[in-house]
Amino acid sequence: LLNRDLATFYGEYFSIKSILLAISILTGIIAAIYPVFYINRISPVLAIKGGNVKGGNNILVKTLVTLQFIITFILITSVFVLNGQLKYLKNADPGFNPENVLIVNCATTPLSKNYPAIKKELLYNPLIGDVCGMAHFFCGGASGEGIESNAGGIRESLSIDEYRVSPGVTEALGLKLIMGRSFCEDCFTDSNAILLNEQAVKALGLKDPLSDKVLLNGEQVKVIGVVGDF
Repeated sequence: LLNRDLATFYGEYFSIKSILLAISILTGIIAAIYPVFYINRISPVLAIKGGNVKGGNNILVKTLVTLQFIITFILITSVFVLNGQLKYLKNADPGFNPENVLIVNCATTPLSKNYPAIKKELLYNPLIGDVCGMAHFFCGGASGEGIESNAGGIRESLSIDEYRVSPGVTEALGLKLIMGRSFCEDCFTDSNAILLNEQAVKALGLKDPLSDKVLLNGEQVKVIGVVGDF
C-alpha cells in the first residue's frame, strides 16, 4: 500500500524462525483437534444410511462460532483502520523534504572528527546540494530533554525530543522556516541557540519565541528561529 518493499531479516535469526515454525505447528494441531474428536463420535452406519448425525457439545459449538465471528469482525475492522492510516501517511505533509536525502552513519567512527573537512570536500561536488551533521537519525530517535519557559509570567515545563544538529540542517532537509533564522557557520553564539517547531512554541506558551526566556536542562538558551512541525 505504501509502494515500498518489505524487508525481513528473519533468516538471520534461528530463534525467530523456530518460534514461527512452532506457532504454525501448534495452530495446525489445535485446528485439527476438534474435528477429529467430533468425527469419532459419529456412527459410521448412521452416517452411511443418511440418518440425523448428532455429536459434540452445543455450547462448545456456539462458543466457537461466536468466537469466529468476533475474530473475523476484528480483522476486517483492522484492515479498514490500517488502510485509512496508510492513506493518511502517504498524503500527510511530513514537514520536511525526504527526497534525495542520503544518511551516512559515522557517529562512532573517526569520520565524525573530520566532519568540517569532509563537508567541505562534499560540497565541491555539484550534485550535492547541502551537507549537515546530526547526532541522531532524523525522525528515527532523539534525546529526551527538559525545557521550560516563563512567558507571560506563567511557567511551563515539559519534556521534548531534541536533535543535536550542525548548520545546514534546514537547507538539507527542507525544513520550513516560519520565523527567525537557522544556524549559521560563522555565528559562534549559535552553540547556545536552539530552533523550535510550532508545536513546541505552542506547548511552551511563547508569545514572542525570539525574545521570550527559555531554559533547556536548566540553562538559558536563545531561540533563533521557528520551523514548521515535522
